[in-house]
Amino acid sequence: MARNEEKANTMLARFWAEKMNRSKKQPRRRPALADRCDRLDLAEKFRRQIIKEISKDVSFIQNAALGEHKIRDLNDNINKLFREKRHWERRIRELGGPDHSKSKISLSDQAIVSTGYMYFGAAKDLPGVRELLETRAESKTNRKTRWELFQLIDYDYFGFGDDEDGILADKERMAEERAIAHKVNLWKKEREEKGLGTYIMPLCTERRGELKAAHVALPSEEDIRKRLLDKRKQMLLQRFTEDTPESRLLALQTRLAENTTKTKTNEKKKETKV
Repeated sequence: MARNEEKANTMLARFWAEKMNRSKKQPRRRPALADRCDRLDLAEKFRRQIIKEISKDVSFIQNAALGEHKIRDLNDNINKLFREKRHWERRIRELGGPDHSKSKISLSDQAIVSTGYMYFGAAKDLPGVRELLETRAESKTNRKTRWELFQLIDYDYFGFGDDEDGILADKERMAEERAIAHKVNLWKKEREEKGLGTYIMPLCTERRGELKAAHVALPSEEDIRKRLLDKRKQMLLQRFTEDTPESRLLALQTRLAENTTKTKTNEKKKETKV
């Protein structure tokens, strides 16, 4: 009997006994909701089960001879398993486990995603799916970029030129006259109820002065070039006419150039005489 007790107390025997107890406590089936699982090891186990099922269905869906209905069912089941995998990854983070969503290896890399729905294998070539993906690709290519949209923005977009035609000023004047008349009528009614006089001096409705455009016309390119040239000329004149080191250096250079030209002309005259 002593020998049997020693065997029962060994490390291997205790390990197998603890493993059998845990297997009895563990649920055999995966729960429908991830929130019902309160153990991190079970959540990791169920996530691995889902990954195995996804890889199995992805390998099956590569066969185009399965038929349209079977391929559609497989593709729907794969999308369902991906949603379930995300729920289990969220539950693992809540239980203090690692964040599997940041892993670089993903089974969805070989899929085409359209509005959150993924197409795998032979599902990409189903009737209706290829046309849908092509139309979405064309719409993405024809979409204007942010830079092209910025190019369409001008003064009219912000309404800077609304006052230049004079129509808005007339409408504002008419609205102002109606508002003044309305206020005057209300004031007269209040005065009549109190038994007071309602005489008002006549208002002068004539325009005082002329309306001017809200914004000055922009200069043309030729005007800008002329102004730049004038400014450069003024800067050069101020730089070399005033008594500065730069003007002195310029004067020395001009004198040296004149002297060299004179010497060259004198040498040529001597050569011609000889």
